[in-house]
Amino acid sequence: VKVVEVESLMRGRLGADGIRCLASSFAIIMIFLLHTGTTSAFLQPRLPLNLQRAGAVCKTSEVKGQFAPLYHPLLQRSSRLSSRHVDRLEMKSMSVEAIETRASMLQDLIAKKDINIYVRDAKGLDGTFVAQLRCMAFDLDGAMFRSQRRKLKCCPHYFLAGIYHTTFLVAVARAVTERGQLFCKNMMLDDLNDLLRRDWITSVDHDMLKAACLDSWSRNPELVVGSVDCSLHESIDTNLLIRHWIYISSMAVREEFRRRGCGQLLLEGCEGIARRNYGVGEIYLHVEEENDGALKMYEQSGFTSADMCNPTINRMDRLLRLVLRVPKAATLYSRRIFKETLEEDVELEYAEAFLP
Repeated sequence: VKVVEVESLMRGRLGADGIRCLASSFAIIMIFLLHTGTTSAFLQPRLPLNLQRAGAVCKTSEVKGQFAPLYHPLLQRSSRLSSRHVDRLEMKSMSVEAIETRASMLQDLIAKKDINIYVRDAKGLDGTFVAQLRCMAFDLDGAMFRSQRRKLKCCPHYFLAGIYHTTFLVAVARAVTERGQLFCKNMMLDDLNDLLRRDWITSVDHDMLKAACLDSWSRNPELVVGSVDCSLHESIDTNLLIRHWIYISSMAVREEFRRRGCGQLLLEGCEGIARRNYGVGEIYLHVEEENDGALKMYEQSGFTSADMCNPTINRMDRLLRLVLRVPKAATLYSRRIFKETLEEDVELEYAEAFLP
């Protein structure tokens, strides 16, 4: 009807082409409003302000003065968002209680040797649990979870001026007894359900992961409780000499397993990689000064603040911050791998090579 009215009023001024242009524009606007559901709000009677604030778009019923709710698509979305916010709060409070309960049970399991913790290279299905662990530790979202899963499949990487190879180390809790297996298996299944609850994976992906994890668990009952990236770098310093060094990043430990030596085991694993690669002289990492727990652990392991007056170290720090998005408040720490120790390791490996 409105198109006909516009056509009758503007026929003499705009002509046929102008009328078609106005009609098409009006049609596009109406389609957009109908698609977004905005027109239903315009067609409904105005409600009192208190009802509008309550989030109800209503229509008049047959009985005068009564209103029946008519749910608007936008309001449905806002209600879903608010319900998700409530679910997150409930999930967070429940997770705190679950962590406290698990921590007390875990202390008893470790004391009775039902669970052993050791470090190995990541493999198989570890990538999913490592990505989840890091996102939970660093408060990241689902997009970063999917990015981390892809990252664990891409090795080696290329790093600006040099080539580097990243080794993904994981700290795993291996269940020795039936009691320990039940505890770790329930934690693994809870992790998979949490991924689905957060919409980080689809239901199909969840079912496939669950089947694969249960199959792997029957052969090797292990639970990922910590992870770290250990990157071997090769670069040229200001004296045109080739330098080999290790950079540690993305260290994360599951909350129930913190302060139980997992971080120290991961650092020892990185040190082992440095010793197996002849020529590596230093290990570097970034840590925020406000992170007292991590800073204390690194200092106890022999790390000290790096010499930023050294032009080679200064340039390396700038490159790492540029590529890895290191926080501004983080400080570069280093640990020297002594030459005497390296020579002893090389001599030992050389001697073992000739043993029968």
